[in-house]
Amino acid sequence: MDQNRQVNTNSIALSFNGGSVAVTSTKTGTRTSISYDPPGLLPSNSTNEVRLVFSDTLGASYTNTWRFVVLDYLALPVLPPVFKVLPGTVDLNRKGFLLKLRQMEVARPGGGNVDSVRRQLDDLYIDPNTLLPYADLIDRTQTGFEPGSGFNPDGTFTEAGVINYNQDGESAISVGNFTDANGFADEPIPGIHSTANGGFTDNIAMQALTYLDLKVGVYQPVVRSDDGFRASSGPGPQDVFSQILGEVNADRAAANTRVSFVVQEDGNGRGSGIGILLDRCHHRRKHTHQRPNQRKWHQSVSSGVDHTAPAVCTIDQSGFKGDIGRHQHHD
Repeated sequence: MDQNRQVNTNSIALSFNGGSVAVTSTKTGTRTSISYDPPGLLPSNSTNEVRLVFSDTLGASYTNTWRFVVLDYLALPVLPPVFKVLPGTVDLNRKGFLLKLRQMEVARPGGGNVDSVRRQLDDLYIDPNTLLPYADLIDRTQTGFEPGSGFNPDGTFTEAGVINYNQDGESAISVGNFTDANGFADEPIPGIHSTANGGFTDNIAMQALTYLDLKVGVYQPVVRSDDGFRASSGPGPQDVFSQILGEVNADRAAANTRVSFVVQEDGNGRGSGIGILLDRCHHRRKHTHQRPNQRKWHQSVSSGVDHTAPAVCTIDQSGFKGDIGRHQHHD
């Protein structure tokens, strides 16, 4: 930060673990910023040293040395290169999510157990009165969504924006961190009508599919859920052989769960599929997926529907406190 003298940007020199490295420097107003991204994934639990030397416009020289320790990530789930989709299957110019939603009139056996959520999504609960799957109460005639969003002929829902849902969003009720007060008014869960409009807001299950184009590193998004969830990744994230990144396999009060995983190779425009199963059984909740500011968004076009993926995400599922879990990237 410049004061009565300015940083001489031509004098900036950075060394990493004893070796000189090239840096990118930018100056905005009186603030000079530099950045360096070490190649590849730094060894787990390793100690690294950074040394910065620069001078000001009056010739005075400054040196700053510091160390940091890389997160111990050896026990974390890994997204291997084989999880990347084939070249050409991701449209870099589109964004969004592909949702699968179900709602039934009776409480789901197993509550927040993730396998019971999956069974509901697959219509495997049988009504003893009809010997057929319980009727799905999702209203797929609902309209009024933002451009590009809406129900598809196969019953799925394309979300072209962010997931900032509230079971009572249809009644302009806004809770959590993202609200109308800060420019992110809650939206109704697709196909769900608020109780004020005579709707039924229990026994809901949702699956959200998207693609992420990530750089090598360790990622730690946080899921806040009231009951169970599962986040998984793979060529088909909903496949039983996909990599489970994190889950809560039971009912619970609103709480945070860190979902940590390792990316072994840059995406380079070839995203990995990410799936999140969410249980909405008895409590109000809010599902929020925040737009990233810097990283790319990607879209699968292989099926002709939106499967977008942000590399920086926030998921807020609490309608009570609205606490937020932030994505962290550790190289």
